[in-house]
Amino acid sequence: MTSRIGPILVVLLFNLALQAKEPLGPAVSESAALRRSLLKSESLAVFEGLPHPQWQPQVFAEEAERDDTVTIQKFKFYKPDVKVQEPQSLGELLASSKTIGRWSGPKLCGGFHPDFAVQWTTQQGRKLSALICFGCYEIKFVDGDQVFHYDLREAKTLKAALAAYKKKRPPQPQFF
Repeated sequence: MTSRIGPILVVLLFNLALQAKEPLGPAVSESAALRRSLLKSESLAVFEGLPHPQWQPQVFAEEAERDDTVTIQKFKFYKPDVKVQEPQSLGELLASSKTIGRWSGPKLCGGFHPDFAVQWTTQQGRKLSALICFGCYEIKFVDGDQVFHYDLREAKTLKAALAAYKKKRPPQPQFF
């Protein structure tokens, strides 16, 4: 009996390993229209995210009680938003298919928690968002209930572009 279980177990584990390598998220092309709307928007607004609730729970709790926060897609951000001075360049970076790749699955970072939200309004009047997490190098593009979850490929470039908008968040402790 046990001699039969061994080969079956090997086949099952092999199939699981194959499935784990398949991308989990949507194809980059699925969000192309949403991302193109960034290029047509006349203004972009940036919101800075609160500290990570898992890595800085006490600081997060204190910051979440502040009067100058707003909730976007269930995440807390500082307000007021900051109007982007050069929306074309940030819009091009976020809209580029080179900036993102298919979501590869959960990371060991404590969960998606956006460091920034970028919002824009389409020509039809819909408010859209890009939620950006530099802890797990992921981004979520949001249009109402529709969410496109991707890995960031150009995290360093995007982080540099958003560095000027880091104004209120307390410093993060350095562990290493």
